[in-house]
Amino acid sequence: MNNDKKIFNERSMQNNGRYEYIYNQLIRIGVELPCKVIDCACGNGFGSLFFQNNGFDVVGIDNDVSTIESLKSKLNDVRIANISDLPFNDDEFDVFISSETLEHLDKTEIKKAVKEIKRVTIKNGLICITVPENKKICMENPFHKQYLSYFRLRMLFNFSVLFKGVFCKTEGERRQLVEVRF
Repeated sequence: MNNDKKIFNERSMQNNGRYEYIYNQLIRIGVELPCKVIDCACGNGFGSLFFQNNGFDVVGIDNDVSTIESLKSKLNDVRIANISDLPFNDDEFDVFISSETLEHLDKTEIKKAVKEIKRVTIKNGLICITVPENKKICMENPFHKQYLSYFRLRMLFNFSVLFKGVFCKTEGERRQLVEVRF
């Protein structure tokens, strides 16, 4: 990828700034286009659209039917899927993005999800994960089933880390970003 592309200022990251952060890191380490990316639990589609608009071949997935329907007119490829049972071929994606997703899974689901993430990501592909950094804040959310520390993520994925960052989504709330290569 051309390193002359605009690198977003980390201070400008607001709301879904984690996607800009991931993008900046992918540019920094020299990820080249075409690059096939999966945006897992794509939600409002901000991340998927961001990567699509910057030349990546993106598949946005979510398990919410209404979410997917609302994104069909915006994204080139958006599908209903569950992270624990991905409807994709082995080694299909260069980059797997799971942002604010894994903490919603119980221990059994997360083991399946990790296996699926590794299966669909090419060998030496990149896995980018964001999870809440603060255990107390994480577990105050009634939809979160577990807290995943940086060390727990390393154990689950058995990865080497290319970068680890922490950024604020909103003032006083920190997010942990880990990008991995295995």
